[in-house]
Amino acid sequence: MNGLSNIISDLEQQHSAISEALSALRELDYPSAPDSEAPSSSLAVESVEPNGNGNGTASVKTPRKFSAESRRKMAASQRRRWAKQRRAA
Repeated sequence: MNGLSNIISDLEQQHSAISEALSALRELDYPSAPDSEAPSSSLAVESVEPNGNGNGTASVKTPRKFSAESRRKMAASQRRRWAKQRRAA
């Protein structure tokens, strides 16, 4: 049991050191906050942009999709740019 009490003692020392470090960091991040605790949502997103549906929740952005015709035009333009670079080189 002596080993177990040593482990508990070490963990308590680490806990106090971590608590002190956290409070110092909170003072840096929240200088006007009281000495108690920083806001519990310090890791949460601070602001949520409205997504147009009126409830103010963040929406998942889906990638834009190009039509087949648009992709063909972009590919043709890129091939022209590459050809121009080859001619210049």
